[in-house]
Formats: sequence, structure tokens, C-alpha cells
Amino acid sequence: TGYGPGMVGRRTTERLGRPRGCGRWLVRRPAHLFPDEALWIELRGSLLSGHCLIYSGPDAARGFVLRSTDYPFAFVWGEPPESALLRAVASAEDNPDFRLLALPSAVERLLPELPGWWRAEQAVLHRWRGEERGEGAPAPLPPEASLELVEPGADAGELVDRVPEDLRPEVHLALRRSCPLAVAWVEATPVSFCYAAWSTETLWDVAVGTEASHRRRGLAVATFEAVRRHLAPQGLTPVWGAYDDNHASRRLAAKLGFVEDARLATLAPPG
Repeated sequence: TGYGPGMVGRRTTERLGRPRGCGRWLVRRPAHLFPDEALWIELRGSLLSGHCLIYSGPDAARGFVLRSTDYPFAFVWGEPPESALLRAVASAEDNPDFRLLALPSAVERLLPELPGWWRAEQAVLHRWRGEERGEGAPAPLPPEASLELVEPGADAGELVDRVPEDLRPEVHLALRRSCPLAVAWVEATPVSFCYAAWSTETLWDVAVGTEASHRRRGLAVATFEAVRRHLAPQGLTPVWGAYDDNHASRRLAAKLGFVEDARLATLAPPG
């Protein structure tokens, strides 16, 4: 996708057993804080996975900031104290790809607390409606391509050795986290992938990428369809996130059967 899981960038990848600094209330009830909707998938997916850090004041019920430990983003919920906000985005100025996600109504309150930060492009969340539109047929592959569904725990040594450098960070991340992963191979090289970056009770977050020289050949469509069909029996519906100005990503989302569902504001660091 166009942000979050689809834009790995520079990041930390610490694996956490539980969110830190959030208090017993938040740890006990992470899935009950927000409805299981596309708008909240980054927040709920991070909480449910434990791949995050939480920054708050003494009362986390008033608000907190979640910072992903896998991807270059943080998410503000409620009204956390300014000190928690600043701790959460510490070191973010070193990464121009970093984004702070928030509800649009929170932006005017947040900007004065973040000197030099600026209102960037909106993040658009799309929900798959292919079944309602009569879509979802298996996607054809070019004759020279083959498709592999990598099961969690499978031997992926050849994939790791052969994946192109520009795709390597996300493929390694998907394998390390045992995410459902589909890979398209062309001439013994893995050139396109799709994986479920997060999953909740009913949703999964699409991460997809294709090597530049192999784009516009239907490989991304085929890998997405492979993961979608793999997760459909579990009752999971895909969600696609993209920046508002990422027209190529949004066109691909529409082609795959996604419809805009919600929007988030994003703030970018100085520089």
C-alpha cells in the first residue's frame, strides 16, 4: 500500500510481547477500544500484534500515541499529554518517510505541539467490495511467471537469497513475522509480493510491491488474489491504504475491487 505497511523505509523492528507504558487498562482491552473498521486497522492491528510502543500520561484512557516498531508511523488517539506525543515521535525527524496518523479533527490541536511538523497528504483507507461488484475471479499470470504461497514456518531460503534488493526489506519483514505471503517468480527471481501486514478479527491490511521492471503485467493483482483467497475462509476482508496523491496505488486498488471507506490526516516531520 501507499503508506504504513507499503512503505517500510527506515525503521526499528523490535519484537514486543506487549505494548509498553500503556497501563493495565489498555493491555487488558485493546480490541475493545475501537470498532473493527478500516479506519482503525493500523491502530488495532498494531495493538493486537504487539509490534508497537505506547506513550501516554498516567491515564491512558484519555489518550495515547502508538508507534509502530515495524513501519515508519505513529497513531494519535484521544488527547495524550504533549510530553507523551514528543516522546513518541523522538528520532522521527531522521526519517522523511515517517508519518503521524490522526483523525482529521485532531490536526489543529496537534500542530502547535509539534514545532516544524506540517500537514501532509491524507491517508485513504479502502475496503474490498469485490464480491458485491461481482469480482474476484482468479487473476491470470503471464506465461513466464509462477505463483507461490509461502506458508508460515516454511523453508524460504531460496526466496531470501534471490529477492531483489528493493523488495528485500518488506519480504524479510513478512517472513520474520510469519505473515501470509504470496510471491510471483519470473525466471527464478521473486519480482512481486503481497502479504497481510496486520489482521484483526475481520480485516487484513494489504501490503504489495513489485520490482519496477516487472510492473503493469498483472503480478500484483495475482499475488493479492492469492492472499485474499487464502484468508477468505477465515472471514477476513482486505483493506488497502494509500496516500491521497498516490494515484497509481489508488487506481490499482479500484481495479482490485476496493472502495474508499475512510480517511486519516497525516503529519510529516520537519525538513
